[in-house]
Amino acid sequence: MHIIRYEDIIQRPQMALENLCKFILNIDSVTGTQIETNIALAVKEKAPEIYKPRKGKVNGNTDKFTENNLLYMATHAGELVAQLGYSHLFI
Repeated sequence: MHIIRYEDIIQRPQMALENLCKFILNIDSVTGTQIETNIALAVKEKAPEIYKPRKGKVNGNTDKFTENNLLYMATHAGELVAQLGYSHLFI
């Protein structure tokens, strides 16, 4: 399984796409390949805006969850949440 975070695609699209291609092809590097060239071309220009996330603040919906809900999430998915870099949202 290969997980791509939305933040990575937006902030570091070349790295996100290279990592995806390395995973799909089961290789260590795309350096010097046509894939590297194509990815560079793909991220060179700003993509058309197909999806525009609504403006909001991170963790703006915590009032919808009880303390037990957040504890359950941290307990049962804490490792995955940490791997994805979202642990700070549960503090």
